[in-house]
Amino acid sequence: MAEPNERRIALDTVGMGSLTGVGDGRPVSPGSIDEQLLQMVKSHIIAETDSLEAYGRLAEATGDPMVKEILSILMEEEERHHRTLERLSATWAADLNWTRSRGSFPTQPMEALRQAGFIDQMKTFIKEEESGVKDFQAAGKEARKGRRMMSAMMLEWMAMDGKKHVQGLQYLLRRLEGARR
Repeated sequence: MAEPNERRIALDTVGMGSLTGVGDGRPVSPGSIDEQLLQMVKSHIIAETDSLEAYGRLAEATGDPMVKEILSILMEEEERHHRTLERLSATWAADLNWTRSRGSFPTQPMEALRQAGFIDQMKTFIKEEESGVKDFQAAGKEARKGRRMMSAMMLEWMAMDGKKHVQGLQYLLRRLEGARR
């Protein structure tokens, strides 16, 4: 495992994805970058709550149905972000304390993941999501050409969501492939 200073450099240069020892089941050292990350996540939980409240107030106050619809979509995403950040916070806090919390993400592969055909199924899901991303991107470009800006934005958001789905499925695939070894 990288030393805290090496991990801080990795965080500063390429982002949080390069960190090891956080949320992957291995305990982390107190006083490390992990505590700083936990504090950052907790701050974002508060910010997400503030954003939700502000979006809600604005949605209630507006008479414009398009503004209300966009704010409604953003509120749904903020609620999902809030739940994810709470679980991430619970996971990191548990790692820092060498414990497990009910709200934290699981860290051990489940036996059910070793079922035959599950890896092939995951690969199919990835291909389907990648195809969807391309379709939404192309449709968004066409909508922009036709000056349908709201539709273009929504299609682009769908493509971004698809990219997140691909990333999540690829993570699961790597985890599943590791479970079969």
